[in-house]
Amino acid sequence: MEKVEERERKRYALLKTVYDHEGDGTDDFLHFTVAFERAGLDRDEGHEILEYLMDKGLFTNRGLVLSHAGVVEMERSIMNPEAPTEYFKPGVVQRFYAAVGVVQNASESVARVVQNNEEATRALNADQQNVIKRLERRRRMMRRIYEKAEGKLRNHVVYDEVREEEGLSEPEFDAVFDFLKAEGLVDDRYRGGVFEVTQRGIEYVEKLIKNPNADDYPESFSRPEQHFYAPVGAVQNAPGSRAYVTQNNVANATELLRLIQELRTKVESVPDNQEALEHVIDLEEEARSANPKKSRIVAAAKCVGSIIKDVGVSVTAEAIIKAMGG
Repeated sequence: MEKVEERERKRYALLKTVYDHEGDGTDDFLHFTVAFERAGLDRDEGHEILEYLMDKGLFTNRGLVLSHAGVVEMERSIMNPEAPTEYFKPGVVQRFYAAVGVVQNASESVARVVQNNEEATRALNADQQNVIKRLERRRRMMRRIYEKAEGKLRNHVVYDEVREEEGLSEPEFDAVFDFLKAEGLVDDRYRGGVFEVTQRGIEYVEKLIKNPNADDYPESFSRPEQHFYAPVGAVQNAPGSRAYVTQNNVANATELLRLIQELRTKVESVPDNQEALEHVIDLEEEARSANPKKSRIVAAAKCVGSIIKDVGVSVTAEAIIKAMGG
């Protein structure tokens, strides 16, 4: 059975392959077979991994096209490889960039390791510079949109004027505009080649004006996500309105993630743990996802407890189930 770490690395490799191909915008269609080959995948595992990533919302239903979530996931991992993203742990990103080798006793081995580390660092630095270029392009274009709208809502802005003044091709413009739209910074519901800046877009640009040296990634280009961990509701007093209140499934999201990490540590210490470890990985991925499902977390925890009859594992698995109200 393939190791969990290797499977995660392959998922990241396919995501990175498509991100690199899309660049700043392209009309070139990336065929499945080409993408799989570049990512080092055979046809069957490539389709399996693609299906997984699409299920997580990182690809659109158009096939090999990254969704907004996929772009953000990729750029977060590149800009801060030591921090976990929504779907990838730091080790996955670091393994992707780091050279894989065998430790030897020969005198050349030390120099070889140093060289590999330097190559990995150069590759990561190059990717970070590419991400920074994209961020700067988004900032410039958003600033121009703000100025054309005179910093006001409901002032129409012409697509072609912005594109021409920014010196962008149509694919380049579309790539930036789609990102800004997904972030809720612009509104394109109108016909006739015009759009508007949103209140969120106005606030974003004015924040940059006040602090032009602010690091605007990933926080400024990512909306706070509402997880099922916290109560989300709205109470209205209007006639016929309803009061929407959701119950806390978990009193403390941090505590749930702590329990999952504790479970993983215990499972890793048990021999013949591969199947159970896969369920733990799935459990953690679900808990960190944008729309986590209580039923999936409970089911994964139960599977781990049934596979490994270790007291410590069972107790922790039961604690997770209890925390989820299962």
